[in-house]
Amino acid sequence: TLEILYEKAALLHKYPELYVKGNFIVGFPFETDEQMEDTFRVAREVQFDQAATSIYSPLVGTDALSYSKDTENTDIEFSDDNFGKTLIDRFNNQDFYDKVYVNNLRTNFTENANYKGRNLKRALKDFLRIINTNCPDHAVATYCVSKIYETLKDEDNQKKYSGRFDDIVRNSEQWR
Repeated sequence: TLEILYEKAALLHKYPELYVKGNFIVGFPFETDEQMEDTFRVAREVQFDQAATSIYSPLVGTDALSYSKDTENTDIEFSDDNFGKTLIDRFNNQDFYDKVYVNNLRTNFTENANYKGRNLKRALKDFLRIINTNCPDHAVATYCVSKIYETLKDEDNQKKYSGRFDDIVRNSEQWR
């Protein structure tokens, strides 16, 4: 239940040496817009170190796959590893994917508890890992790194990442 989730999150926060990741799913065939927004809100409120919000995708051989087919009368596309993907009309549009992506950015970057002051060094380490290993042109991670260095009064690194952020935005249609 949500009550238990909030209780356990509060307990975990008593042990700052623990690194806690949460996984949330949106896009169920029966889910309302309000329920989806509640999931985004909860992901932010529990203040895990990292929280991934993923899009519902039924697996072959599960009740979820049958439920989706029976409920939505949609086709299921399967990848080579047999993961199914529903083509639910309501979610089969770029606006839905953008909403999930933007909420992941909010949860993991701009509204991340570590970034907002709980543990700046942990946030810095997380954001630099993203930039250095996964996505060197991640504008939000780069911006947040520049702001952390500003707070830490590390002017050289603040200028470096602020300039890098400006370059990313200037050269990337996606981030503009």
